[in-house]
This record gives sequence, structure tokens and C-alpha cells, in this order.
Amino acid sequence: MIKKYISFLGIILVLTLSVLAQEQNQSTDKPQKNKFNARLINFGIKVGFNINRLDTRIPNYLNETYVGFNGGLFARFNFQRIYLQPEVLFSMIGGNGFFENGGSYDLHIHEIEFPVAIGYKVLDFKIINFRLNFGPFAAVSVYRDIKVTDPFHPENYFMSDKLSKWNAGIFVGIGADIWRFNVNARYKFGFVNLLGDNVMVQDPGAAFKNGHFEISVGFKIF
Repeated sequence: MIKKYISFLGIILVLTLSVLAQEQNQSTDKPQKNKFNARLINFGIKVGFNINRLDTRIPNYLNETYVGFNGGLFARFNFQRIYLQPEVLFSMIGGNGFFENGGSYDLHIHEIEFPVAIGYKVLDFKIINFRLNFGPFAAVSVYRDIKVTDPFHPENYFMSDKLSKWNAGIFVGIGADIWRFNVNARYKFGFVNLLGDNVMVQDPGAAFKNGHFEISVGFKIF
């Protein structure tokens, strides 16, 4: 399964780089600037928070949102209105939930994410722009913990080290740049069952996939 997501990410990157290279070849601008006098390459930092939700096929459960931190580094390659932005982020995901039978869970995962945003600047001026973006992401967990209470099925045993060690999905977002600062809002759709081989309330198909809003503020160092 992980090879499938890596292949998907590779195809997206190859196609995007081909389009960007074509745009650059057609450009008559100066080598180090675009037509709005902006750098072709930016590098910066970003920090923010996630509003998490776990989706599952288990019926009759109450899901509580979990708020976690995110932050890291980004690089941006500007090609006219189109840009490519790879990132490396530390991200806290998870959630809390309560089941009809009185059971509950508390899941927390800290991961290193590798999103690649393909963006388009809808409005692009000298010191301000507004943009749309989408792309894939992959992640490797560095911390995993789950606590489960199941009064009717005490044989359910959840070991944190059996939780999924990786995650992947896609995201869509909007953003704005004001001078060197930027604000960003994204929604990430996770594709991976975070419970791994664990079984919840005797349902092997009870996959828990993370979806979350990501809000962040960034600063371009150069």
C-alpha cells in the first residue's frame, strides 16, 4: 500500500515539474525575479494548529475534536502565477470518541509530514497575493498512543506500537501573502487506517482515518 502512495506522489511531482519547466521556458523575465519583482525561490518557517476529526464506519459514536500543534519549514518555487511548495512539518493529530456501549478511545499521534503544495496565485501583486493550492502528503509517526475503554469487550487489547507508523492523503487549501508573512488554511483528507491491525468493538473494518483543518502563519526568511 505504501508503494502505491509513493508512486502516486512521484507521478504528481513529475507532471507538475514538467508544467513548471514549460512555463519557465516561455518566460522572458529576469533570471532571479518574476514579473512582480518577486524571488523565484523563497524559504521560510510556519507554525499553527490542527483541528482534528477521526472518521470511522462504526455506527453510533460521538466524536470530539482534538486540537494539536503544527510547524516546520517550507520552500517555494515561483513560476509566474503557479508555484510549487514542498514542506517538512511536525504535526499532532488524533481524536477522542465515545461509543453507544459506553466505551471510549483517546488517540494521539505525532508525525513528521511531507506535503507538496501545487498552487495558483489568483491575485498577484508586488507585496500581496491570494492563492489556491492542493497536493499530496505523506507522513511518518514519531509518537503513537491510544487508550481504549470497552466495558462489553474487555478482551479488546490496543497496543500503541501496533498503530500505523505512517499516514498519507491529499489536501486542498487557500492562502495569502502580505510582504514576507503568509496565512494558510487547508483541509487534509487522510487515506490510512491509523489503528493498524487493532480491532475496535469487535469490528475489523472499523478504520479510523484522520481529517483535519490546518491553520498556520508563515514567514519568508528570504
